[in-house]
Amino acid sequence: MKDHVASLCSGLCLLHCLLAPFVIALGGLGIISSILSSEWVHILLVIPVVILVLLSIPSGYLQHRHYLPGLLAISGLLSVFGGLWFEEQEVIFTAAGSLLLIAGHQSNRYFSLARPVVA
Repeated sequence: MKDHVASLCSGLCLLHCLLAPFVIALGGLGIISSILSSEWVHILLVIPVVILVLLSIPSGYLQHRHYLPGLLAISGLLSVFGGLWFEEQEVIFTAAGSLLLIAGHQSNRYFSLARPVVA
């Protein structure tokens, strides 16, 4: 369940990342474009992503002992934070990070379902 919610959050980040520049470019949407480009929106989107990675990936690893979900999730988080740091390439970093996070959570879910709990 955590991986589904986490994938949804990462998907929302991806959607925001891809749609926000178009909405801002339209300019006619005023307050919406102002909200979408605000720094607090980025922070508001990143907080649940980080929390869900911390809740989901380590517990999944303890269950299935596969490194892939963790590597994908860490790479995704680094890329998302890279988007916050390198504002000129924000869309590229954040989109790649969101996709890596989704892949990490989905592989975590797959490995958790495919392998019984390890004692």
